[in-house]
Amino acid sequence: KDGDGAHEREGQNNGTFVAEGPGKEQADPVYETRAKTKHDATAHHSDELGQKMEELADELLPAILGEEKAPMVVVPYSSWLSMGQIPRSSDMVTRPAVKSQTREAGPNDDWVVFVSHRWWNPGENQPDDSLNSKYMIISRALNGLMEKYQKHPSEVAVWIDYACVEQDDHEMQQLGIASLIAYAARSDVVLSPVQVEPEAMKSFSGATHPMDLHNYGERAWCRLEAYTYGCMAEILMKPVLFFGFGMVTEVVTVGCFFKQEKELPPRWDLKPLSAGSSAAAFDSIEEAAEKAAENSARTAVKARQSRMSLKLTTLTTVSKVSPEVDSKSSARNAAHSGAEFAATQLPSAGSLTVETDRDIIHELEQTVMYTYSHFAVLAECARIARFEKEWEEQKILQATDLAPVAHNFSLRGKQLRNEDMPMVCEHIALNVRKDKGGEGGNGSGDVRRSLLKSRSLAEQAPRYKSMIESHSYGGSSFKWLQHVQTLDLGRNLLDKDCLDQLMKSIVLPLPSLTTLLLDENPLLGQDVFLMVLPYLESTKLEVLSLSKCGINHKSAQDLNGLTRKYLLPNTLVKLDLRDNFMIDRSVKYIIKTTSQTNKRASRKHRLDIDIDGNKLITPAGWFELKNYQANEQQGGAFG
Repeated sequence: KDGDGAHEREGQNNGTFVAEGPGKEQADPVYETRAKTKHDATAHHSDELGQKMEELADELLPAILGEEKAPMVVVPYSSWLSMGQIPRSSDMVTRPAVKSQTREAGPNDDWVVFVSHRWWNPGENQPDDSLNSKYMIISRALNGLMEKYQKHPSEVAVWIDYACVEQDDHEMQQLGIASLIAYAARSDVVLSPVQVEPEAMKSFSGATHPMDLHNYGERAWCRLEAYTYGCMAEILMKPVLFFGFGMVTEVVTVGCFFKQEKELPPRWDLKPLSAGSSAAAFDSIEEAAEKAAENSARTAVKARQSRMSLKLTTLTTVSKVSPEVDSKSSARNAAHSGAEFAATQLPSAGSLTVETDRDIIHELEQTVMYTYSHFAVLAECARIARFEKEWEEQKILQATDLAPVAHNFSLRGKQLRNEDMPMVCEHIALNVRKDKGGEGGNGSGDVRRSLLKSRSLAEQAPRYKSMIESHSYGGSSFKWLQHVQTLDLGRNLLDKDCLDQLMKSIVLPLPSLTTLLLDENPLLGQDVFLMVLPYLESTKLEVLSLSKCGINHKSAQDLNGLTRKYLLPNTLVKLDLRDNFMIDRSVKYIIKTTSQTNKRASRKHRLDIDIDGNKLITPAGWFELKNYQANEQQGGAFG
């Protein structure tokens, strides 16, 4: 030890020397090398994956632009200003949009602001009121957008239906409507003007999603524009720039000793609105789940009355749904949240002034949904293939924090329906069989027939078709699917009829799968356990999430009855049944199932069935559950 208190010691683990003392820390060269390797590998993987995804998007672009049945026209910003009101198609102030035929903007491209709005004076077939209020709001918003994105007025052009879709020629009008997919794909920003009236201002103040907007989110045509833009932006690897513009209100607390709430004067706000999850999305999921639980409506009414009379005590553990089930769920890819819409938020479920328009909206919605969901599957397969290539060539995954993400196959919020499941099953199951030495890959006619439907944009992209038919994804053999631990199919449009195929063709063939997330599929409904339990014993699942799936008292009865015939896997430690529609009597069945399962001698870990947030359970039910849990903690037995 020297005079200033510093001393050296030999590192016991790696033979390096570390100087200790005031301000004399010497860096570990081995640690620095590892850290640099980890950073470089992560960056390299991100670049490679991004390139592969962009190639996939490039394959679809010509097909998307091919949906342009009527040429896209726009209102130059200078013409917009000179009009002093929202122009009509007959005003002849539009010109053809200048847009490159590539995903990247060209040097002379227009910066197109797509105005998505509900007409404020539909009775007189006018988009604006007599004071031109909407025109002034849009003009103010355009100034804000130009300032935000540093755009010169000469670069800016406006697309708005009243001016850019023919209003007098019905045939041309229909062609313009049919071109909405291409128009949305070629737009850079979507803007929704908000009325200056109390209810609209209040909803806008708390809005996080386009569907949260009053007099907008409930309208089918408005939904279609927001939905189409969000999906196309994600497919084309573009940022989702959806903005609302209007006046917001804010309440603040003032005072030190005698605090009071004070409402501040309304102010103008240009607010980004994500197409990802929101309170409105959760409400819509709950609404759909309630419909799925209609068979227990009578019981629900009684339970609500009981809850109202007894009040909620501290034993009641109702909570907002959380997207995460446990720590394993944190590996979800945040980039997968471009266009999440609940079933009841879809355009065809919206309100219409002219009911006959619903068929048109549904057709466009199905085209977008089909292309979007299939692209999502291919993109996720490409992502997994990229990880496999990195694993084989550079062995980097063990040394980086990419491994948890690589082990997660996520199709969360990708609007998958029952008819999409054969394609998903083929992509996963065939490649798993191929890894095991079985047949698979190039010879699947089912995949080809499933994907290449006439309505799909994918049919128009030859190399995209080739990629689908060959399962190539860059030449990968998909050995990495053998290592997938989490399958996330949450927040989709699946119902119970797809579960048999899902379990047989996906869950069982994945040998390392430990977490299956099916939460927020409200159409799964009360019979979910009838379909799933026969397969569970053959899996190695540790976590199964069925929160917000329309599960009710019958489901709890089925769970308890069927587990006597089909044992839950010994590996299962968490069954998530939160935010469903079970009642007090359901609690007894949940307790019996938990107790019977945990008494099995073969179990090494205890099973936890989480029923938090089942709002129809009264304080009496929660008390019974808490009493059982307390007995278990004290080592007491339950008969």
